[in-house]
Amino acid sequence: MRRLLLLLLTIFIAAHAMAQSKPAEKPLPLDPTKMTPEEMQRLSKMSPAELAAWKEKALKQAEDKLKKNAQAINMKVDETVLPTTQLVPPVKDLARISTIPAAPPTRQQLVAQTKKMEEALCTAVAPQVVQQVEEFSATKSVAEIRSATVGGWYGDNAQGALLLGMKAVQKDPSDMLAWNNLAALLSMAGMEHQAIPILQRCLQEMPDNSFLLNNLGQAWLGLGDLAKAKEYLSKCLAIDELHPEANRSMALLALFAKDNEKALQYFQKELEVAHRRSTLAQLVRSGHRDRINLAALRKRKMAHDGLNNRDFFEEINLGKFNLPAPPLKAEKSAAWNASIAGLRESMVEEARFWREAAQPTAEQLKAEGRLHPGIYFDLVNELIADLGNHYSGLIGIVRKGDDAHLTELWNQYTAKDIATKCPDPPHDPENAAVLHEVYAQKCCNLKTPLVDELMQKYNTFMQARIAEAQSNYKQYINGLVSIAQLNPSESNKRLIYSTVSDYFNFLISALNSYQALPLPMNCKSGPTPPNSDDKIKSARRADLKCPSWMKMNIPLQVVTLKADCNEFNVEAGFYKTFHAGVTKQFKTGTSTLYVGAGLEGRWKEVSHGSIKQQFYVVFDHNNQFADVGMRGEVSGDLVYGAFGAEAKYDFAMNAGFNAQGKIKSDWVSKYEEKLKMVTGK
Repeated sequence: MRRLLLLLLTIFIAAHAMAQSKPAEKPLPLDPTKMTPEEMQRLSKMSPAELAAWKEKALKQAEDKLKKNAQAINMKVDETVLPTTQLVPPVKDLARISTIPAAPPTRQQLVAQTKKMEEALCTAVAPQVVQQVEEFSATKSVAEIRSATVGGWYGDNAQGALLLGMKAVQKDPSDMLAWNNLAALLSMAGMEHQAIPILQRCLQEMPDNSFLLNNLGQAWLGLGDLAKAKEYLSKCLAIDELHPEANRSMALLALFAKDNEKALQYFQKELEVAHRRSTLAQLVRSGHRDRINLAALRKRKMAHDGLNNRDFFEEINLGKFNLPAPPLKAEKSAAWNASIAGLRESMVEEARFWREAAQPTAEQLKAEGRLHPGIYFDLVNELIADLGNHYSGLIGIVRKGDDAHLTELWNQYTAKDIATKCPDPPHDPENAAVLHEVYAQKCCNLKTPLVDELMQKYNTFMQARIAEAQSNYKQYINGLVSIAQLNPSESNKRLIYSTVSDYFNFLISALNSYQALPLPMNCKSGPTPPNSDDKIKSARRADLKCPSWMKMNIPLQVVTLKADCNEFNVEAGFYKTFHAGVTKQFKTGTSTLYVGAGLEGRWKEVSHGSIKQQFYVVFDHNNQFADVGMRGEVSGDLVYGAFGAEAKYDFAMNAGFNAQGKIKSDWVSKYEEKLKMVTGK
């Protein structure tokens, strides 16, 4: 026995040693397309925790590769929309904060400081940039220089824009709008400590200005002083509750403080005005995306902008297909069925036509792969998803619990029918035929009210349900068209066609859901009425075009704004010749460009002379276009964003916080070094 135990122990030790010496499995590749069948099998057997860890590594690798490839071709990447990007509050920059004067500088001190800033910047940028700015500003008015400043910034010419901003304030030190815009540019360039003294001086002269309060809040946020940022942003929102930049940054502050409910409230306010991919990404990351109905917010935004949904439903004559009232008595059923024969056939043909129109050709699919997705591509997909989620339970005929109610109506009828006995005729062979007819009529008189009662209750209930669903369907179709217009692609057109086909199938189902019951079998039926062959057609065309308010060609002194559903451009005259060859790694935060209000204008109360409306363009990270809109009453030269030929309105800039952190270009660092040499601090 001892020998046997020793032998078993030896075998166990040897087996354990072999297991220990077995090489560990190679880590799974992070790219599923490069996995072998065996590795895919291993992946499928992972525990939830192991799978989550692998996914996190795979995402990180994919993002690193994306950033590397983007850098190689000098393309900007908005890192805030990437899944693994962690949102962290900025670190308080005590060194830069210490350079901010305790008391606001005088206007003369600001001008002197700006001259030194200009001197330093001229040594940090390409000579041809300096030369063009000098030539341009020498012959232009302050208003024209201001326009070129803003146009240059959004046209991705940050160095020239800053130089022009410095030229503008020196040419007219009393121009508060020029000072505000220069401060906004400095803040977005990552030089918030230089922007704050300018804004403090301006705020002393205009203490209730929402532009200045927002820009001060954004500057303090960029420097990491969250308390001061919240103070100024709160003051801005007390004046203009829908200010998009202030609401977005207040939402970020709430997320930093782990107050998700408060963040959601601020995000909703922002989304009433502007839609940004980075904001949607923050909502997804915070776990609250499902609590935001973007389609409903877009509708409210259109109301703010003075725009109405297009009544596409009536444009293509869907309103012609009216459902007739259902029969409420059995004696009306035959005539009702005959009267709707042509309508039913028309609906079947329409459903077929629109279904076939929704089928793409091979050529269309091939062409779509080469087309630009459109500036609202991502937003449109999100809006369509939210619209579908909202109406999915509202465009069906029956709701939860309706089946039980309708079944109960049938059960009540059946019970009453069984309980209602028809009287038997007396035995009288000589008058049997006459008695049979008389007693059949008596039975008919007893049974018909039961059928009529069922039809009346059933069809009245269904008629109300159908009317409500039909109204919701109209709103759904019009809402879908309003959204799809932002990206009028062939695929979105086919989505509209498919939805219209579904609507006709809904109408057919609605007709079929009514109970057009025949008279009881004991009753005499009248002659069968002829079927109606009257047919109707829809317009059978769907003109899905970019909405008129998105088509802009707006000349504003030396800058022109151009837009349609495919692209947005800010063109600033002489900047077309800029080819300095500077490597662009410069990244800004979010920002909003306002036109038409003047610096004294407010978001809620826009008034500047005869101007009753404010046109705005919202930008995302890296100066990517995000959204466009209008506020106020249409009046004078502004008609849905289309300015008259003599438009000479002001630009005002609002800065926004860059959640992906500061990434400065070489020229910014060089400029700050030169400025220290010039100022001695």
